[in-house]
Amino acid sequence: ASRHFSWEHAQINDPFVHLTNRTVQRHDDVDAKEPDQDEAHIMMLPAFLKWAEELEHLNAISCWKERTWPKILEVVRTCVLSCKEDVGAHPSGCFELFGFDFLLDSDFTPWLLEANCSPDLCEDAGPSLKRMTETALTQIFELMQGISDGNVALPGAGKFDCSVPGSGDWHLILREETLRGTKELELRRAVRASRRPPSVSTSESRSQHRDVLRATLGCSSSVKRPEPKAFELPSFFSSAWGRWASLCS
Repeated sequence: ASRHFSWEHAQINDPFVHLTNRTVQRHDDVDAKEPDQDEAHIMMLPAFLKWAEELEHLNAISCWKERTWPKILEVVRTCVLSCKEDVGAHPSGCFELFGFDFLLDSDFTPWLLEANCSPDLCEDAGPSLKRMTETALTQIFELMQGISDGNVALPGAGKFDCSVPGSGDWHLILREETLRGTKELELRRAVRASRRPPSVSTSESRSQHRDVLRATLGCSSSVKRPEPKAFELPSFFSSAWGRWASLCS
C-alpha cells in the first residue's frame, strides 16, 4: 500500500491503507510519481524477494520456488477446474484472460483473494510493470495465433509448470483432453446457475469488509469513524499474472 498499515480505528475506512491493489492505490496523491518512474509501493518479484531476504526471512527465494509458487499453481488449477462449465468453451478464435490475486503471509503461504475476468492491464503503471504487461499481452496473442495455426504443439493431458515452444514466458499449468460439446457445457452452466446463492452488491461487500476489520481490530460501533475520501473505486484486485520465467529474470 502507498500508506503504512495501522491498527488505529480511524484508519479502517482508508482504502489506501487496506486495499493494496494498484487500481485503488494509484489515486493516492501521496504516492504521486513521474510517468517514467516506477510506483514506490510496487515491487517486481526479484525486488520483493530481495527485500524479504533483507528482513531475515528464511531463504525467501528458495521458499518461493519450493512452496509458494507450487501452491499458487495448484490453487489456480483448482479454480479453473471448479468452474470449467463457465470457462471451458469459447467461440472459434477466442480466449479468456484471468487475473488471480494472492495474499502472502509471513510464512510465504499464498491465500487466494479473488480471480478477475478483466484484470488491470497497467497502461498507466510505471515502466517496469507496464513493460511486463505489454510483453505478456504480446506473447499471449502470438501463442493463441500459433495454437490456431497448428505451429504450437501442446502436450497431452496433465498438470504442468513448463513453457512450450512458442509460448514465450507463459507456462502451461493444466491441460485436459476431455472435450465437451457446447450444448453440454451450456446445460451444465444453467444447472449451476440455478444453484448459486444471490449475488452480493458492491455496497454490501464493502460493508462486510468494514465489519471484518472492525471485528479484527476490536472497534466498537460507538467509535466515530472518518468519512472515506470521495473517489470512485475501480475494479478490485487486479494484475496477477501467472508467469514465472519473466518475473524472475
